[in-house]
Amino acid sequence: MTTPAEIEAQIAFEREAISHGLQKLRKNTRDLEDKSYASASVYGAASIDTLVPILVQYIEDTTHDRLTRGRGHQFQLIKTYV
Repeated sequence: MTTPAEIEAQIAFEREAISHGLQKLRKNTRDLEDKSYASASVYGAASIDTLVPILVQYIEDTTHDRLTRGRGHQFQLIKTYV
């Protein structure tokens, strides 16, 4: 049977581990931002996962629309290659 002292020690250990984990996460995020690699951070990766599919869909819709209408910036120059 565990004693109350052992339970308290385990709680203190887990709180310290959480604290160190948060410090490491904040340091890594700060380092990535300083190196202009914010996209590799936790919030950057989540943003990319959310926004890239939306951007891809927009590009596909725009490209299809421009190709079917035959309009767009310098379309006549690239028409033969499309």
